[in-house]
Amino acid sequence: MRLFDLIASKTGADETLSGCVRYTVLDGKKAFFQNVKSISEYAPERLILCAKGCCLVVSGEKLSLVSYCDGDLVVAGNICAVERCAL
Repeated sequence: MRLFDLIASKTGADETLSGCVRYTVLDGKKAFFQNVKSISEYAPERLILCAKGCCLVVSGEKLSLVSYCDGDLVVAGNICAVERCAL
């Protein structure tokens, strides 16, 4: 996702954001995540994604993994929320 890299470089945050989880949710139907280290919970209503120093809880309905490769993850379904949680 070059957009994240472009935003980080334009704002001078490229070193600060290196390795952190980045995500974009499109119209509540699809979400794109970068730098995901593991998936600790997977259910149609809830996913817990672990990244460097944090976890994210993705909640919604009919959630499914579209792809997961090299830390990049795509989730589809009715995405209601993405929240940060403690490790």
